[in-house]
Amino acid sequence: MPRWPVAVLIGVAVYGAARLVAARSGAALPVRAGPPIRPAGPQSMRDRPESWDDVDQASDESFPASDPPAY
Repeated sequence: MPRWPVAVLIGVAVYGAARLVAARSGAALPVRAGPPIRPAGPQSMRDRPESWDDVDQASDESFPASDPPAY
């Protein structure tokens, strides 16, 4: 019988116990947050464009999606 499942269970138990101890002691737990993302629209831009239309708005709202809107 392979021994790796036992090692995985021990690792999960140790990880869970460590998080429980940290939470009960008041220690800060890591926050899983990515980089800050600004709201869509020209009003949220540092350098506002001179003109802004529906295509610009749809493109801005789709970011960071891999597929731009089909205009």
